[in-house]
Amino acid sequence: MKITLTIKRLVLIAIILAISIETYSQKNIKGRIFEYTNETNLPLSGVGINNVFDTVTIFSDSLGHFEIRIPAKTKKSIPKPFINRIEKKDYMIINVVEIDSEDMDIIMCKQETYYSLFNEFKRIGLKNFEATNNHKLNEYRLQKGKKLISHQEYNEYLKAIYNDELAYRKTLNNTSQYFVEIDKSRFDNIVHQCISLILENRIQDAIDLCSNQNYTQQYIEQNEKSKKEYIKRHIDFEINLLRFSSLSDKFEKIGNTFYKLAIYNIESIPILMEYANFLYEQRNFEKAIDWYNQILKRNTSPFITANINNILGSIYFIKEEYSKAEELYYSAIDTYDSIIPKDYYLYSPSKAETLINLAILYKSTRNFNEALSPFNEALEINREFSSIYPDKYLSSYAINLMNLASLHNELRNDSISVDYYLEAIMLFDSLSQFKQDEYKSHKATSLNNLGLIYYKNQKYPEAIEAMNSSCTLYEQLSMDYPKQYLLQLTTIKLNLASISKETADLSKAEKLYLDVIDIYYSLVDINPIENLSQISYTQNLLGLLYSGIGEYEKAQNILKEALRIRKELAEKDIDNNLAKVAEIQNNLGSVFEYTENYNKAIEMYNLSIELYDTLAKNGYYFTEKKKEIEDNIKRLEQLYNKNN
Repeated sequence: MKITLTIKRLVLIAIILAISIETYSQKNIKGRIFEYTNETNLPLSGVGINNVFDTVTIFSDSLGHFEIRIPAKTKKSIPKPFINRIEKKDYMIINVVEIDSEDMDIIMCKQETYYSLFNEFKRIGLKNFEATNNHKLNEYRLQKGKKLISHQEYNEYLKAIYNDELAYRKTLNNTSQYFVEIDKSRFDNIVHQCISLILENRIQDAIDLCSNQNYTQQYIEQNEKSKKEYIKRHIDFEINLLRFSSLSDKFEKIGNTFYKLAIYNIESIPILMEYANFLYEQRNFEKAIDWYNQILKRNTSPFITANINNILGSIYFIKEEYSKAEELYYSAIDTYDSIIPKDYYLYSPSKAETLINLAILYKSTRNFNEALSPFNEALEINREFSSIYPDKYLSSYAINLMNLASLHNELRNDSISVDYYLEAIMLFDSLSQFKQDEYKSHKATSLNNLGLIYYKNQKYPEAIEAMNSSCTLYEQLSMDYPKQYLLQLTTIKLNLASISKETADLSKAEKLYLDVIDIYYSLVDINPIENLSQISYTQNLLGLLYSGIGEYEKAQNILKEALRIRKELAEKDIDNNLAKVAEIQNNLGSVFEYTENYNKAIEMYNLSIELYDTLAKNGYYFTEKKKEIEDNIKRLEQLYNKNN
């Protein structure tokens, strides 16, 4: 009996020991970190590696080695990736690696080296694109001069050129970043030759070299998985090279490549997704919907189903089919909810993205109260993940805050809105150290919106401070990207001018209006109709300012110029301009009235009455305004008769 008890006790101890050993057994994540150099990659020491469990930083040794121990079992699931930060001052990672793999090789380079090459790619890309656009612009000017195209057609061509350039600038950062990374990875000799050709400003030669390799056909004919993956990296490079170029048919070429890959790999979900996403990007929505549905027929992954429903929801949102979009967003959210318990850290951020899309739908359709819940739920997810993976999710959290601030402004919860904007501004300030231009614009927008809330609540010093900061940021951005940011700058300056008038700082208001007029004149070649309209609008505001301070001669001159521009615009578009002609004439009539030039004032007012009658025939009624002007005419006629 005693012996049996001892055996049982030994068995129990053995079981306990087995459990303890299994619980505390560990697997290791090892890796090496190298510094990129032109000759060869050298081990990099002193690189800090952090993980989600431990606040202690592990540093790479003199040979670049590091090792992190991960508990095999814990009380809750391990966030993935386990490593959440790899950093060394003035350095950055340039190769894409699978974080948490058991043996990683990470390549870093000095930020100065990276940005020098990155900016060179951007410079070359913009130079080529602008040269192509200038050639198109000169052709359109010649056609307009010879009256081969109408004034309206000319404006449409200019607008298309402007939109193409904005779209190109948005993709240029991504392609430039891609070129730097693939160049530093020493991937392949052909790719290296292409990069050299790009840097010599021989983009067409690089495209020809790539296309001569016939990578797409190689991929189609290859059956071995590893070789297909290797060839696919070349295809990705060729697609990025086409995006970088200024070829007029580049998107047709890219589309043909994706289509061939999809047709010959019809069961490959990743290949089909690439093609469908490309069609979505090109706003070819009907084809995109068809291909996404093809994927859904073949797909067995709930995550991919949720992802596609989210994308489809966005397509129907753009198409203004809001009920369909709402249904798809909820379907995606339900699917995410079903799989999140299996891997909370993998799927939760995707759910947050869909929640934000749903909230934006509600906000856009002015269902503000319905938007509040999904925005708040997404905020909690983004807040949590931004603390675990700040490099990846801090920007999502900041943008989420900005959206919520805007929503609370619509709901008139001004104090909550201010708090959210202030927190977002602080985050954008820190983020702009890494992606300066992108987050600087978000910060500028938040500062402007914050200033408008202060202005609404008559907190003028705070409003002026916020808007001045916004104005400074947009001025900085406009120096590098004038076509992209000058219009935003005019909006901020007009807001500041309104506050300056309210606070009786009229000289500042005058300067701001003049600045805005100059900016719009600088943009007339890009979009003549819209920018001339804005010039006339701002001149009208400036005329009212001059009139209000008794500068009647200045008021007359600027209002006459505003009237001339508006009349020219009305000749081509009565519906959008005739009422504004009448408005300027009324303001000019008031100036003549103040200077006791009653005949001229009556003449202006009568011209406005004629315009209101014309507008009424076209279904636009200004009954009260017409009555007001008629009363003004009667009053002035009485004054004139009395004085004479």
